[in-house]
Amino acid sequence: MIFDSSLIKIKNTGQAVAKNIKIKFDGIPIEKYPGIINKEYHNTISTQESIVIQACVGIEAFPSEFIEITWDDAEADAKFYRVTLYN
Repeated sequence: MIFDSSLIKIKNTGQAVAKNIKIKFDGIPIEKYPGIINKEYHNTISTQESIVIQACVGIEAFPSEFIEITWDDAEADAKFYRVTLYN
């Protein structure tokens, strides 16, 4: 099996700091998802700041279809964003 490394960039484009961030791939928390190389926990992302997640892409290692992100900010709690990783 051939593996390649891929980067997933998440940017806070809002006007407030995002806190209590939770990231899931196909409903599985990033900390438990196979194929994630850096399993750092990002609790906060400042305005206009980005984080990068490195994933090992292969047939079995990272076939994830979507990513879900939840966070709290000054406007509301439990905000939700979901997007497919492939077009």
